[in-house]
Amino acid sequence: MKNSHFAFLKLLILIFSLSLTLPLHASQQAEFDEEIVVTATKIPLAISEAPGLIQTIDQEEIKENNTQSVADFLNNRGFT
Repeated sequence: MKNSHFAFLKLLILIFSLSLTLPLHASQQAEFDEEIVVTATKIPLAISEAPGLIQTIDQEEIKENNTQSVADFLNNRGFT
């Protein structure tokens, strides 16, 4: 059960990141103020021990939100 939630969260992040790249290809003069570096390890780590903010989103929350894209869903959740 825990692995399926983790796999779903990884899939959600992948889809979200792919949806962000599409507008970048459309506009050729995109400027960024900051650089974001994402790293990962293969060491199992409890959520409570993670060195950052982690938010778990379950299937019911996604269905209840009724948005058309991952970007819209995350914007409604406060992500920018």
